[in-house]
Amino acid sequence: MKIRTLVTLAALSFCANMAWADDYKVGQIEIDNLWVRASAPGQTNGAGYMEINNHGKAADRLLSVHSNAAERVELHTVRKENGMAEMRKIDSVEVPADSEVKLAPGGHHIMFIKLKTPFTEGAEIPAILKFEKAGIVSVKFKVKPTNHKGGMNMNDKASMNMNDKGDMNMNDKAGMNMNDKGSMNMNDKAGMNMNDKAGMNMNDKGDMNMNDSGSMKR
Repeated sequence: MKIRTLVTLAALSFCANMAWADDYKVGQIEIDNLWVRASAPGQTNGAGYMEINNHGKAADRLLSVHSNAAERVELHTVRKENGMAEMRKIDSVEVPADSEVKLAPGGHHIMFIKLKTPFTEGAEIPAILKFEKAGIVSVKFKVKPTNHKGGMNMNDKASMNMNDKGDMNMNDKAGMNMNDKGSMNMNDKAGMNMNDKAGMNMNDKGDMNMNDSGSMKR
């Protein structure tokens, strides 16, 4: 029972770190899940994405983005006209009061134009965001694989729960769960998998060991 508790606490700590480690705050604005895709061969531009939460009672606007990683950075959106998707430059991104705005593929995004060096997977891209009311904040975009589709969305902070057996579960928005053996898994929506070989498991004998794949078993 003590080991089950330790496993659960460790998983809770892991989830908390994943959910809030990369949050940035300025005034009533909170920014998280900032990412770009690694550059494909010959690619000279790159798109950045994020989630913006306005905890204030007044609307705000993202006015501009600056980064030394590109010759210039613009705010863009994708609009469909006559069945065709067109990318257009916009002056700002409205962030309503007490609301969240997602900059995501197919919608609003940040366009890094004429990259000085290609985005490399695993790197971080520094940038400065300027909001109309909240002010200026320095952030970093994480460079994901070229085929990345969105990464882990831990936006639903209330998505974590524990059932009657003491198992920890997180809904599909988080893509993470802990099964009744104590192993932690992340589904495809999270872009990461921790299967039984990488998780923590406990058998009926009560003994704990580390297998060849690095997993811990009991």
